[in-house]
Amino acid sequence: MSGRHRAVIAATVAVAVLGMSYQQCGKRGTPHPSEVRPQSDVKNKLGMRFVLVPGGTFTMGNEQFEDSRPRHRVRISPFYMMATEVTNRHYEAFRTRSRRGEYSPGTDEPVGELSRKEVLVFIAWLGKRDGRRYALPTEAQWEYAARGGIEGADYSWGNGIDGSQTLIGGTRTRPVASFAPNAYGLFDMTGNVGEMVHEAPYPYPRGEAVDPVYSDAGDEHIVRGLGVGPAMPWVWFRSSSIDSLPLPDVGFRIVFPLEDRRPQITHQNNRQRPNDQRELPR
Repeated sequence: MSGRHRAVIAATVAVAVLGMSYQQCGKRGTPHPSEVRPQSDVKNKLGMRFVLVPGGTFTMGNEQFEDSRPRHRVRISPFYMMATEVTNRHYEAFRTRSRRGEYSPGTDEPVGELSRKEVLVFIAWLGKRDGRRYALPTEAQWEYAARGGIEGADYSWGNGIDGSQTLIGGTRTRPVASFAPNAYGLFDMTGNVGEMVHEAPYPYPRGEAVDPVYSDAGDEHIVRGLGVGPAMPWVWFRSSSIDSLPLPDVGFRIVFPLEDRRPQITHQNNRQRPNDQRELPR
């Protein structure tokens, strides 16, 4: 076989291989959010670990309960979220308490029995200490992160629950990260304590929303992911609590944005504050 023929055959094979690779890449397309792992994580001065939650679009809500209707599409930009709930160890670096929460007395258990004002004062202190604009997650951020890229599921790991995936019921929490994380690297999004989010109760929109931030005006705010106590650990379930009433089964985790800019209200509820932003107490 001549050198010219060998060169032609080699070129033909190369083109065929490249074509096959191109077709395979084309078939795969953009990975589903459930295939995406956090690209990086960040630790702050207290040892809190934050994971990067990738942006994406998901269906928020559920038709089983009136407060969770209607199901609607929401697009979320990437953001950092604390991998666990804030613990007694974290909070006591800021302020010593005479008594820890009734349900969570352990050092590495979620901090509980805090009023909303106490939570926001802690977040403001931590943000000043770290030079970051920390906040409670919006409700949409929370549900998107809790789902871990799994559409239509009831829990962070999918459907079905047998007690091996998280803590539900009872009157005692577990240390954070006692169970496996979801696909985004987040622990206890469903189960353990419920978690405060940014907004006061509001009705869901019927159309698609992009990075929605609703008003936080009022004396009652949304709680998600209840596990201990009255277990309601579904990722779509909405509860609420009175701000001035510390509860043993409610804690929190914090987020910060990729870009340090203050989010604007994109929708308003009945208890709106003009140009409302995630304000911290002065």
